[in-house]
Amino acid sequence: VCFSVLSGPTMKSLSNAITFFREPWQLQISRSRSAVFDFPMISVDRQPVTLRWRTKIMKKIYALAFSLLFTLSAAAEVGTVSLWQVTPGKNQEAIARTTAFAPIMEEITGAQISVGMDQFNTIHWVQVYEDWEAWGKGGDALGQNNSEKFAEVIAKYPRTTPPIMTLADRFELNLVKMNSTDNANVSWITQWDSRQGQQQTTIANAMQFVPVHEKLGGNISISADNLGNVYYANSFENWAEMGRWIEATNASEDVATLWASLLTEEPVAEAVKHYRVRWFVQPEG
Repeated sequence: VCFSVLSGPTMKSLSNAITFFREPWQLQISRSRSAVFDFPMISVDRQPVTLRWRTKIMKKIYALAFSLLFTLSAAAEVGTVSLWQVTPGKNQEAIARTTAFAPIMEEITGAQISVGMDQFNTIHWVQVYEDWEAWGKGGDALGQNNSEKFAEVIAKYPRTTPPIMTLADRFELNLVKMNSTDNANVSWITQWDSRQGQQQTTIANAMQFVPVHEKLGGNISISADNLGNVYYANSFENWAEMGRWIEATNASEDVATLWASLLTEEPVAEAVKHYRVRWFVQPEG
């Protein structure tokens, strides 16, 4: 959500990868296809408008360009995000299963694990490591025979037909900017698809919004994958707090001024997915 979407809770986690509101969204999970949605927002002249994705106006507002600020190598922590599409009517079973598996996976891989569900009934499973070496060691450990550790959970949650959930996507992330709160129970995540060779400028663009959004009460994390996607996640203690932030953002002169300045720039990225995630598993500490 993207964002992954992936901002997760404390994140130390991610996107949390990234989540934005709207109704109704139509999402296509395929990485090569974009979401179609209506998104209510405030225009630069401060009048409420609803923009339709793929229109010329939406492209201008959601596609940004800025000077290069830094490289991905500046990120110490890395993550793996798995998106699982839950079978209709199986939400509670999916939550119970992933909650039971999380501590075992933490013990085996050494990762910090966050798990949440978005508005599309998709599970966001996020594993965060100190660096790529730790990520590799976690993979090696998971490749060993861990059947005894999983036996009790597998017996309690056996395979079903149809399955409770199906893997829809999996990808790795560099964590560029971590959020600053331990009370990240819900996240608003946006996935930006950078044009070829423009991922660094997309990150630079996202960083310009951080001080403005955090001044209004947001808690921002930014991450990037190896496919040109950048995930911008804003996390809150609850939905009410998020709603207050949205209202404050809509009324902010600073936000309006920043958006207006972007309209003069050549597009470098497009917002292709939005996730609204509630986290039910978070790393301790």
